[in-house]
Amino acid sequence: MKTLITILAVFAAAGAVCCGGPISTVDDLGRPIKLAGPPRRIISLEPSVTEVLYAVGCERRIVADDFYSDYPTAAKAKPHVNGVGPSREQMLGLHPDLIILFDQTFTVQKADEWQRTYGVPVYVTNGGTYKAVERDILQIGTLAVSRQRANQVVKSMDDTLTSVTAAVAKQATPKVFVVVWNNPLMTAGRGTFIDDLIHLAGGVDVASAHVVGYPTYSPEQLVADDPDVILTGTTGSVTLKQKVSSLSSLNLRAETSGFSFAVPDDWTVRPGPRLALGLEAIARVLHPKCFNQR
Repeated sequence: MKTLITILAVFAAAGAVCCGGPISTVDDLGRPIKLAGPPRRIISLEPSVTEVLYAVGCERRIVADDFYSDYPTAAKAKPHVNGVGPSREQMLGLHPDLIILFDQTFTVQKADEWQRTYGVPVYVTNGGTYKAVERDILQIGTLAVSRQRANQVVKSMDDTLTSVTAAVAKQATPKVFVVVWNNPLMTAGRGTFIDDLIHLAGGVDVASAHVVGYPTYSPEQLVADDPDVILTGTTGSVTLKQKVSSLSSLNLRAETSGFSFAVPDDWTVRPGPRLALGLEAIARVLHPKCFNQR
């Protein structure tokens, strides 16, 4: 709860008017990004980027975001663009001076093409871990001349990380399986945020030994894994009970013992400040005794 209050307090603060000279940096693809001055009209093409911009106090400079940007609530009121393939006419009509997106599949060639198409710098983030997201938040804060606010956000995330890892440091490491979808069975393996969060929370994602990303998963392999805990998300119409009921015939230790839990998807898959909430929530699931007295 303390983590949520801290993050929301940072989100609530109003953005300051920026001033200053030219800005030069590089994005996560290693591409040089040059701005004539602090950006005043930013387009966010990813919900996590929108969250970061609000968190570092730049919400007034967001002239549009993507259709899935729904947090904080005020983001829903912004004009929306298609984050996958934005219309050139719509983008130019918004007169942006910076476009920011998160995409782990973007190439330098594609980013350069977008930059030529829209005529403004395109900054790409692609961090795949908790610490990488912290670095991206600091970088976006620097780019938007809001480094002090970005430092506050990252400090809050770091405080949660330090607290959680200290609490679970001497605990046994439970085996965890993540149900991304139930039919067909899909999971989260290496290179996903939830795999990183499980590791930091004192657990091991059993699928990470076999798969990368978010693939389908063999029920036979899951039986062999026999996890101690099953995790799933809460977004969408499929409930926790529905997602794990399809596993009942496998007689998994976690399912038959009732160790199935749901954590909000936005806290585990969006690379922004709320990863801290996901980390703490997973740690409380895996090591409840470490947090019951807190």
